[in-house]
Amino acid sequence: MDVKDTCFETAPPNGQIARYYYLRFAVGFALPLSIIAFTNHRIFRSVRRSEGLSAAQKAGVKRTAIAVVAIFLVCFAPYHLVLLAKAAAFSYYGGDAGPLCAFETRLCTVSVMFLCLSTVNSVADPIIYVLATGHSRQEVSRIHREWKERYSHTDATELVRSKGSGEAQSPTSLTDSCVFPQPVQPPGPRPGAWASLCAPERLGEESC
Repeated sequence: MDVKDTCFETAPPNGQIARYYYLRFAVGFALPLSIIAFTNHRIFRSVRRSEGLSAAQKAGVKRTAIAVVAIFLVCFAPYHLVLLAKAAAFSYYGGDAGPLCAFETRLCTVSVMFLCLSTVNSVADPIIYVLATGHSRQEVSRIHREWKERYSHTDATELVRSKGSGEAQSPTSLTDSCVFPQPVQPPGPRPGAWASLCAPERLGEESC
């Protein structure tokens, strides 16, 4: 297109752009969605009738298929619905630039956000396909377990280190620099004197 202010779209759209939006919605979204829905329905039926797959394997196939359809809808439905709304607005207002510009202004930020969301599908689908295999799930579980063990070991090391630093600062280490007062003795004879007074020889002398 000759317009260089925006990518993929022009504001406000003309008749050619409105027809292009209708075509994009039909060919770029509705047709692929119909194909995906049909093929996944056949997959569900084949899996349900299969006798060579276990219940866990059947559940895994169903989860993967549902995830693919859900990702397709989440990524592509919002943006293509915005395109359909723009084309419908052009047909409704009859190409009047005033209402169309106001409508485009309200949808500008949402349209850009949904355009960015449509690119997430290229990242999400490979992750789903990789996690669908048992080996990949085992690897992810192993990495998570190692990370958890390493994190627990780090916490234990920090705890031992903090305990060691606390013991290094215990009150016994302060005796070199601090002078503690001597214990106060009660008035009267000391315990050693009590022992001499209560000795058998002393008692015998007093009784005599």
